[in-house]
Amino acid sequence: MYPTVEVRWFFRGRLPDQVTSWYRELPGPLSSAETRVDRYLRLDEGEAVGIKLREGNLEIKRRVEAFGKVSFPNRVTGRLEHWRKWSFALGIDTDAGDYVAGSDSDWLAVNKTRQLRRYLVEGGRLLALPVSDVDRGCEVELAQVTLLQSWWSIALEAFGPEGELRQTLESVAERVFATPPPITLTVEASFSYPQWLALPAGP
Repeated sequence: MYPTVEVRWFFRGRLPDQVTSWYRELPGPLSSAETRVDRYLRLDEGEAVGIKLREGNLEIKRRVEAFGKVSFPNRVTGRLEHWRKWSFALGIDTDAGDYVAGSDSDWLAVNKTRQLRRYLVEGGRLLALPVSDVDRGCEVELAQVTLLQSWWSIALEAFGPEGELRQTLESVAERVFATPPPITLTVEASFSYPQWLALPAGP
């Protein structure tokens, strides 16, 4: 079991250059761009569970708590949620999409190109962490996402001891958003992946 606290925003279109520039100017190590295809099971019953096939694994996430609207510096607002995740290896070396037919409409293929930074706040200071081999902190992710059309997303995801997750995310967000993002991040654009996939007009 892997607990997280997350807040995420989605916007239609290509990732704006000014957002990329803002993200690249944040301190600390930046991961290389990772491109992959995640296949999400279409779930019409609700938005509190997500199921996906990713790189030979079946991943399940369940929302434990929805904290509702939260506010961060510079008028940034979003929906903060507490999730628990499980990952099960399928025992194959090929793309997990081989488990489902390409025409199977129950599975949605989402193309992602993403980069990560990781942070922790200690002694009131923002500490930049390596982008791998750490067991607690908060990821700041920037991604180009494609499902029928282009979207982009920015997200914060805290990981580590479950009782510390919300404080970890909020303390990192306070410092990351101290430099205003070039686009207003509002609660109206804030969704988890299950919520985004279930948008009435379709992603």
